[in-house]
Amino acid sequence: MAVLGRPFLTPLRCVVLVVGLAAALTVVLAFPLSPVRTELTEGSVASATIKSQVAVPPFKSLVLTKERQDRAAAVVPDVLVFDPVVFTRQTERTLALFAHLGSVRGAAQRGAQPPQPPSDLNILTSQAVANIVALGPGEWEQVQAETMRLLQTTRDDRIAPDQLPSARAQLAQKMQRTLTTNETAVVSDLIHGVAVPNLVPDEAATDRLKKAAVESAQPVFLNLSKGETIVPDGQIITPLSLEKLAAAGMLNAAFEWERVMGTGLLSATLSGFIGLYLFVVQPSSLSNRRRLLLLGLVLVGTVLVAKFALPGRPVWAVAFPIAAAGMVLTGLLQLSVALVCNVFLAILVSYTADFVQGTPITASLAPLDTMEKLVFYLVTGSVAGIAVWRAPRISQYFFAGGISALAGLLVVAAFWLLTPHRELLDLALLTAADLGGGLLSAALALGLFVLLGQMFDITTRVQLHELAQADHPLLKQLLQEAPGTYYHSLLVGNLAEQACESIGADALLARVGAYYHDVGKVQNPGFFIENQRRGENVHDRLDPLTSASVIIAHVADGLRIAQATRLPHRTHDFIREHHGDRLAVAFYNKATHLNVQVNPDLFRYPGPAPQTRETAVVTLADSLEAISRSAGLQTPEELDGLVERVVAERAAEGQLSHCDLTLRDVEQIKGVFNSALRGIYHPRVQYPMPAAAGMGMGVTPIEAARRLAVVGNQQPGDFC
Repeated sequence: MAVLGRPFLTPLRCVVLVVGLAAALTVVLAFPLSPVRTELTEGSVASATIKSQVAVPPFKSLVLTKERQDRAAAVVPDVLVFDPVVFTRQTERTLALFAHLGSVRGAAQRGAQPPQPPSDLNILTSQAVANIVALGPGEWEQVQAETMRLLQTTRDDRIAPDQLPSARAQLAQKMQRTLTTNETAVVSDLIHGVAVPNLVPDEAATDRLKKAAVESAQPVFLNLSKGETIVPDGQIITPLSLEKLAAAGMLNAAFEWERVMGTGLLSATLSGFIGLYLFVVQPSSLSNRRRLLLLGLVLVGTVLVAKFALPGRPVWAVAFPIAAAGMVLTGLLQLSVALVCNVFLAILVSYTADFVQGTPITASLAPLDTMEKLVFYLVTGSVAGIAVWRAPRISQYFFAGGISALAGLLVVAAFWLLTPHRELLDLALLTAADLGGGLLSAALALGLFVLLGQMFDITTRVQLHELAQADHPLLKQLLQEAPGTYYHSLLVGNLAEQACESIGADALLARVGAYYHDVGKVQNPGFFIENQRRGENVHDRLDPLTSASVIIAHVADGLRIAQATRLPHRTHDFIREHHGDRLAVAFYNKATHLNVQVNPDLFRYPGPAPQTRETAVVTLADSLEAISRSAGLQTPEELDGLVERVVAERAAEGQLSHCDLTLRDVEQIKGVFNSALRGIYHPRVQYPMPAAAGMGMGVTPIEAARRLAVVGNQQPGDFC
């Protein structure tokens, strides 16, 4: 019926969406967005089991190779060479020691304080010094001579450092037997101090041997299997552990342009899939830039959270609330968009969990296969979206979370049975994670549903169901102050709901919009015919322009009330568009009879004409209900003719030219209206009226009400 306007999702907008989405996903997936794990340092304790996320081919272990080289160098003995200077130096040192001890003996004889020995001569114990002081002059001479004799015998000996104890023992055996016990003890003390090795290390030669040993040591190679434990839970992280983590790419990885380009191509391909779908299908829910922004925010936000939460955490992958994205997109946009986007998210989240480098701290459970993750996310996200499709209540979201968890459990069980080495503990952990993920998805979806709905001004079905309740304060006010308008709105809502269901439009939105389309009449309820007392019409006392101004003002009044009571934005469209930009015909005609020079714009509703199928249906239902209520039509033919005339008039006035109703839609709408009006206004059994009522015998109550509703030559549509 209407000439379809230019679709909102033009090629340019779709290209902008694809480019923006691909760029954002490339940044999220390919670039590090947070510092790499600071807890993984040498000496720290692993807070959980650390496993390799990938298989690592053989690589040279610098740590183990260094340990092997150190062991090879350690077993190389020092190269020793004879140093003749040692004997000369020790002879001089011994004579200096005798001179010092002579000073000590002299000070002791005088009762003076003994001098302190130089640091290089402080080789005797205090007891040994005391024994020397106690010797007589002859004994002291004998001790010095024997010590020098024994030292002389070491001139040609080769004494290594490790041979020093045995060399001292041999010197003790060479002492003269004529020495007294005291003299023997003193000589032993002196020999112990002055005898030193004369084979000293040749550092250069030793270093050459050690270097050769190091070079001959074979390097140590390691390899890692995917899932292989690197550091058990609670164990201290060693240099070898850090080396393995680095080899597995679980520490600071080098920047790779190839990885960025590959991630960018994957993101662009999947984003192009989304853009192509939106361009071809043109979903009605994506009708402005803000909703496109919402779609991009949900998609990129989900992948971003997955990047921070999933890599290296296989159990978390099962608990990840991807179903929340499906529920949010279904509730705020529409089911078809949510299902397509769930495929997009399932692929990228699975990729994120297994191929994007994340934290190396993992659970002890073996990682899930990528195929299992992909199927799991596809099933849980789709089931959750379907479960909340047109959900009337908040509790439906928790039901959807439970259903998605049950579906996910079937996937987990199926892949667990396909696993060759399965354990019941694995299944128990995955089951708990799956159930927790379902509950988390429901809670998260509900919070985001309310938050994003407010941020992006999207009217949700939960809000619509709340507005449809009869105890809503605004509907109660309408019932109390304008009861005729209230019942008129209920009938319009029922007609519009049935018509929208027949053409696949949003029936709930149309019904709620119809309930509130005339809410502005509460400002001046007595000026509208459905609220007037029988036989009284205030417009009989007013000039046409004043009457038209008051009648037309109910649109602006309704918008002010809707804003003041915070009605959802989509209900404003029904208030603004239900009369379109039509003329108030009755008052305009009356004015033309009084004054030839009449400006028709003064008698015109502000509009605009209906812009959506739902507002167009309410416009038709509003006119039909008002006219049929006052026209006194009873036969099916009369009602069918009324429907044809009203629809044709609205089309001729251009009121259906800005919405996307098709000719087929209009025919279905007319059929629904015909059937509904026949049910409302079918002939009744006539009952005799009491004479006191002044109605006369044989007039039915319905006919009497119709007659009272007709006031002069007024057109009912002007007062509704």
